[in-house]
Amino acid sequence: MSKKVLLILTICIFAMTASNLLAAQRMPVGELFTNTSCGPCYNANITLDGIVEDYWDELLVVRYHTWWPSSGDPFYQHNIPENQTRTYYYGADYVPHFWVDGVDRGSGYSGWASYIQGRMGVSSPMEMSIDGSYDQDTREVDITINVDVDDDPGISLRIFYGIAEDSIYFNAPNNLDWHHQTFRDFLTSASGDVVEYTQGESYSYNETFTLNNSYDWEQTFIFAFVQDYSHKTMKQGAKAFLKDMYNSVAIDMIPDDDPVIVNPGGHFTYTGVLTNNENLFQWVDVWVMIDVPGYGMYGPVMRVNNVFMDPYETISVPNIRQNVPNIAPPGDYNYIAYCGDFDTNVIDEAAFPFTVVTGRGGDSDSWDVAGWTDGIGDMASEAIITNAYPNPFNASTQISFNLIEDSKVTLEVFDLMGRKVSTLANGSYAAGNHNVNWDASQYASGVYFYKLSTDNETITKRITLVK
Repeated sequence: MSKKVLLILTICIFAMTASNLLAAQRMPVGELFTNTSCGPCYNANITLDGIVEDYWDELLVVRYHTWWPSSGDPFYQHNIPENQTRTYYYGADYVPHFWVDGVDRGSGYSGWASYIQGRMGVSSPMEMSIDGSYDQDTREVDITINVDVDDDPGISLRIFYGIAEDSIYFNAPNNLDWHHQTFRDFLTSASGDVVEYTQGESYSYNETFTLNNSYDWEQTFIFAFVQDYSHKTMKQGAKAFLKDMYNSVAIDMIPDDDPVIVNPGGHFTYTGVLTNNENLFQWVDVWVMIDVPGYGMYGPVMRVNNVFMDPYETISVPNIRQNVPNIAPPGDYNYIAYCGDFDTNVIDEAAFPFTVVTGRGGDSDSWDVAGWTDGIGDMASEAIITNAYPNPFNASTQISFNLIEDSKVTLEVFDLMGRKVSTLANGSYAAGNHNVNWDASQYASGVYFYKLSTDNETITKRITLVK
C-alpha cells in the first residue's frame, strides 16, 4: 500500500473518529396520531405504553388526537388548531399512525420498538436539556430549553416545545381508560420556530407561563425537539416533568458582602434560608461543600441532619460565619449549600463565589462554620424530650421531657399533613422530669409528630404508629 493511500485512510479514520466524539446521545421522538373512538388505537396505545415504560429516560413520545373517526374526542377538542396543524404537517390520514424521528412507521405496532431501538443507536449533532421551576401555589412555570450544537446541525431547522400530560383517566369509547403523553399545547408556534444553528455554539430559550388549572402538575411534562422541517427528520428530543422542577424544600444563601473577598485566616458571613414549600411536616439534611481551586470539592464543612420543618415554614439564619484557614491557597472558590438526604438525594442547592487573596486576615486554621445550628439545629436547653417509648409503637406510647426551670408547656400531636389530632398537655409544669401518655388506639397507622412548646422554645419529633 502506498504512503499516499495510507495517509488518505488515516485522515478518513481520524475524521470519522472525530465526528463520533462530537456526536451526542440521541433521544428519539415518537409521535402517535390517535383517537378515543378508534378501535385499533386501543392495542396501539397499550403497546406504546409498554415501550415508553421500557425506555422511560431515553424516549420522548407525544400523542396527538385527530378528528376522525369522531371529532368528539375530548383531547382533540382541548386544542383543535394545534392538533390539526401537526396532523396536516405529516399528512396523517388514518389512525393509529406512528412516526419515529419524522419517519412514517405506520400502524403496525409490532415493529415500533425495533424502530425506536434503531434510532437510539444513531448519534445526534446536538444535546438538548430542559431546566426550570414550578410554583405549586401560583402554578407558574419557568423553563429554559438548552441546545448545545456539537456537530454540523444541517439546515431548515425549527425548534418545537410544548406541554403534554401523562396518566389522564377517561373511559373512552374504544375502552381505553388511561391516556398517556397526551398533547396539550405548544409553547412555540404549532409549526415550530425557525432557528439557525452553528456547530460549537450553545442556545437557550426561556418561557414563563401559568399552567392550565385542568392539568395535573405532577403528571405534566415539557417536551422539546429540533426538526428539519423540509425533510421531517428529527435532530434531537428532550423532556422534563414539572414534578422534577419542584423543590419541596428550598435553600438559599445571601452573603453579607458582594463580592466576597477574604484573606487566608479570615472569615466571611452570610444569611442562610431554608423554606418548606409543602403543607406538611418535613425532615431535611443540610450540608455545605467548598469547591477549592486546584483541589476540587472539599467537605462537608458543615452538616446538620434531620432538620424538622413545619408546613410552609421558612427558617432564616443570619450572621453565619465561615472561617477560611490560613493555609487556603489564593484563587476563586465556590461555596455550595445543599438540602435533602445527605449524600444520596439533593432536593435543592444554592451557591455563591468567593475569592481568597494573598495576605493574612486572622488566625483561623480550619474551615469551621458557626451559626447554622443556632437556627436549624435541635438546641434543647430549657426542655429536653428524652424520647417517646416505645417508638414505633402499637396503640400507646409515653413521651418524656425534662425542664430545668418552671415553664408553661404545650404538648400536641399532629399527623403528616400538619393537622392537630391531640393535645396531651397545656398548662404550667414545675422543673424536673415529666411523662405524658398518648393513647393512639383510635388513630390510623402512620407517621405522627409531637411538638413540645415551652416559654422559650419549641421542639418537634417524629413517632410511628404501627398496628
